Amino acid sequence: MARRTSEILAATNSMHCWLQFDPFKDLSAHHETDGDSYFFVHYLSGGGHEFTVLCHLLLVYSGPREITMAQVAISILDETTTDYYSKAIDYSLASVSLGESTTAGTDGVLQTQLNIAWPHGYLRGTMDDLILEAKSPASELKIGMRMEALGPILPILVTGIIPFGGGVNYEYALPRMKTSGTIVLDNRNYEVSGTSWFDREWGRFGPCKWTWMAIHLKNDVQIALWDEQTEDNPESFAGKKKAFATLLCPDGSIVVAPTVVDERSFSDSPARYPTKWSVRIATKQIELSVSLLTDRQEIKSEILPNGDEIESQIPRIEGRGRVEGNYEGKHVEGGAFVELFNLFPFFSSAYRPWLPKT
Repeated sequence: MARRTSEILAATNSMHCWLQFDPFKDLSAHHETDGDSYFFVHYLSGGGHEFTVLCHLLLVYSGPREITMAQVAISILDETTTDYYSKAIDYSLASVSLGESTTAGTDGVLQTQLNIAWPHGYLRGTMDDLILEAKSPASELKIGMRMEALGPILPILVTGIIPFGGGVNYEYALPRMKTSGTIVLDNRNYEVSGTSWFDREWGRFGPCKWTWMAIHLKNDVQIALWDEQTEDNPESFAGKKKAFATLLCPDGSIVVAPTVVDERSFSDSPARYPTKWSVRIATKQIELSVSLLTDRQEIKSEILPNGDEIESQIPRIEGRGRVEGNYEGKHVEGGAFVELFNLFPFFSSAYRPWLPKT
């Protein structure tokens, strides 16, 4: 039986020698930074369907021209039908409640108890029992998930410190969360179960865009990949100069390696986005082909009650992909979640976030 992540962390005294954060304490929000990110990808089955579900809570405490805001992005890909649904809703930061407390787990370790709430959802609990509920304002999209972190933690770049947009960020992942819950799509309920990848990040940011991938191979290797671009090339989301991957191996060991990411094909609707990539990690003799299951997995803008549509303020793709290639000379397959995120508009003088008064 897989062990709880909290139990593994409590038993691994040496982790404090190389981790530059506390996985328990730093589950909480960091108001002293530019922002916090709580990023969940759920891989679920239920009602004869396979789903990939995203819920991303982004809290911005400091930004250009004193911008503060909260954004909740939700997307659901029905892999069985290839139907895709998404919403990104912006809120004023004042409408978000950031509560937390400390609780003792069964192993005696003190854990942060989250209690974050926004007008259409909440995130509560510890890494041993985390509950997420989120919906769109019109409730046509709704998710409710209960998660338990199992297996080793995946700290990015081993220490959990990454370069980001001219600043420094902290990031770790809980890539194997046992998950169950409910999805509501157009008034249809699906009871679902599966696994989740939870990515936790906070720190400083500047103008940049990136390609990020959460890759899970059938040989039980988990890969977190970053390729950041700080020079705005409209033809690409890949920077190539600073691309790296952090691998979590089945035995719990962690490998960091330089990575080469090449964009292989593109979709031009509604905008130009890559849809297929080659990934090469020479250190582990890894060559992978990553391709989106379906094009146009773009987070859509919000529709207001009067029928007006607010244009997407932060362009992004959040896409489910398939993976095939070679790992240390052996054929390997798997899946991926690919994020293409462009922060450059956020730092533009033309940026005008819509912030409802709720």
